[in-house]
Amino acid sequence: MNEQLRRAFEAAQQLSDIDQCAVAACIMERIREIKGIEEEPELIVDQSRPLSRQEFIEQLYREGTILNIPTRKPLTEEEETERARLSQALEGGKPLSEIVIEGRGPY
Repeated sequence: MNEQLRRAFEAAQQLSDIDQCAVAACIMERIREIKGIEEEPELIVDQSRPLSRQEFIEQLYREGTILNIPTRKPLTEEEETERARLSQALEGGKPLSEIVIEGRGPY
């Protein structure tokens, strides 16, 4: 992620829910313009009040903008086992921090 995009994302997180919705709508409109998409999907929005954070996330999921909704539930035993297996399979070598420092070269 480039620096400008990272800063924009961090700034957007500080906005209220209604402002985040407005920013997301502008971004989606601009993406449609860039891709040349003519049709705009119908948004199910109750105009009497702004969407809550959860409703906004669910709407993004229904539209296909995001792939999953974070649940913050603890992992099942199977998921824990799979993570442990993967961590053992991928362990070893240098830490990423050392690789990055080496890649910087001399000052």
